Amino acid sequence: MIQISHVTKKFGSETVLRDVSLQAEPNSILTLLGPSGSGKSTLLRCVAGLETPDGGEIVLGDTTVFSAARRIELPPNKRRLGMVFQSYAIWPHLSVAGNVAYPLESQHRPRAEIEQRVSRALRQVGLEALAKRDAPNLSGGQQQRVALARAIVAEPDLLLLDEPLSNLDARLRAQMRAELGSLQKSLGLSMLYVTHDQEEALALAHRIALMRDGVVVEFGAPAELYERPLHRFTAEFLGLANFLTGELVGHHNDAAVIDTAFGRFTGRVGLGEQRLGESGATELFFRPHHATIDPDGPHIGVVSECVFLGEMCDVTLRQGEHSLRLRLHPSFAPEPGSTLRFRVSADQTIIFLPPRSGAAAAETR
Repeated sequence: MIQISHVTKKFGSETVLRDVSLQAEPNSILTLLGPSGSGKSTLLRCVAGLETPDGGEIVLGDTTVFSAARRIELPPNKRRLGMVFQSYAIWPHLSVAGNVAYPLESQHRPRAEIEQRVSRALRQVGLEALAKRDAPNLSGGQQQRVALARAIVAEPDLLLLDEPLSNLDARLRAQMRAELGSLQKSLGLSMLYVTHDQEEALALAHRIALMRDGVVVEFGAPAELYERPLHRFTAEFLGLANFLTGELVGHHNDAAVIDTAFGRFTGRVGLGEQRLGESGATELFFRPHHATIDPDGPHIGVVSECVFLGEMCDVTLRQGEHSLRLRLHPSFAPEPGSTLRFRVSADQTIIFLPPRSGAAAAETR
């Protein structure tokens, strides 16, 4: 279990973590997702013991590794962690097996135990046949596997990964992402995974903490955040999104009706967000793939572009100065200039209202 309670962190006059609280169950992947500068890597480094928070508490399993109030701060080597970072830090003068063995050798483990554990770790990441190869003679994907084997060889309770796939090409990223998921399941490991890649987060995580400006904007299961975001920032950051401003014509409890350039929509109410100096607006949100073509549909637009993407077509509709995108089956490829009618289920539509009194919505799930 990972339990982070009211953690704050400053660098000089800049506050990079603002009262962050999170909890993850054992044997699960908690992903910290967000843009650059959101505080996700700093939070991971606080968990690792590489940074000292200014306040709060961090509990890993049954052990409190940091508590500002109780003046507890365990060093990194006492936290039973494995770490994989964006730079794999592979030692070029060592073989593959030598790199993986290093953590155990630094603990002065018996040679027989080291050999057994190294062999098992390399087998788990599919590199047993390369144990004697020199580290510089490895591909990027193989170096990533070496770093991963080195992180798990000491059998940690928690594995920390900070942008571990960012140096790989798209094909290798997808392959290693799948292998990380399989490894987590087979070993029953708890993972804290940092990324700015929404696809990685959605594919790997059991829970996602979406961060911005040092706070957790929203926390929940990937499908929940993707399909039913509470905040506009979540809706925009996680995947393709349509946003249309409009006039609110009805609002009752958690449902609302809005008139837009493309017609009238009914949807669930989300939490509006507003930053200092910005005016609030009522906005409609839905994902491009949620639209269904219907000759009798209540929404209408003119096709300005249709791009074939293989398994789908990306269609842009316009009404005056307003535009939106639909993702349609490639068998249906409307001609530019044609009129298209469609509908979107009210359950798949969210209407973000301006926050009351101009206050920013800072709640999380």
